[in-house]
Amino acid sequence: MGYRRVEPAFCRSCGAPWTSGSDACVSCGEPLVAVQATSTDPRLVRQLKFCLGAAVLLLVGRWVGISAAFLSHEMFGLTALGGLAGVLLLATAGVWMPAREGASVASTLRGGATPAGWVLAGVLGLVAGASMALPWGEMALGLYVLEPGVFTLGDSVVVALALAAGLAAADELLLRGVLFAPVEALGGRTNAAIATAVWSTFMSLSPVGALIGVACSVVRRQSAGPWPSLLTRVCAVLVANGILYTWVMPYGL
Repeated sequence: MGYRRVEPAFCRSCGAPWTSGSDACVSCGEPLVAVQATSTDPRLVRQLKFCLGAAVLLLVGRWVGISAAFLSHEMFGLTALGGLAGVLLLATAGVWMPAREGASVASTLRGGATPAGWVLAGVLGLVAGASMALPWGEMALGLYVLEPGVFTLGDSVVVALALAAGLAAADELLLRGVLFAPVEALGGRTNAAIATAVWSTFMSLSPVGALIGVACSVVRRQSAGPWPSLLTRVCAVLVANGILYTWVMPYGL
């Protein structure tokens, strides 16, 4: 097993005081010893290639849904295609994602944050979602309506909100969980957060969606796993959709 040469005073991920004798942070799950990886690791490079392909498929699925909505004038139903693409990619990640020692699909979905980190995640989500009430203009509003997490099912707002939250959660676990891990291993957590924020902007096509993506990346940068950023995303989607269904659609912005 070997000797423990040194322990940090604080967790490098969340900043919580380190518990003596622990192999991982008791607050966020960050391991004591990080697995070092370089660009010369063939397993990492192969894993990164497959994850990049999955990210492209996610983007294509999103834009196919948007194009179908424009062509058919069915603004809400067909946009679910982009969200379903994320669900399928997440569900099959164990099949298409190449294995790498210490970096399985399950390991990419572990980790949390300090209590303060969870509070920050929720607050940022509420603020980002509330930006839906800002006067972005009709074009920005129309583009946000085309988000795959924003669509109605009949006349049930409750069902629509539940589906929006579910699709957003799957999308978040895939983007800042499974796809985040190899980028972090290769370029560090900050670069991975920036990359996912930029990719979210490409997929959102709206100021509101871009702001939500940036908020999620900020939270992910400060945590050891995707669950705090998932909280941010779900809170933002529920608030934004709530404003959309109860204020914007009935009365106009």
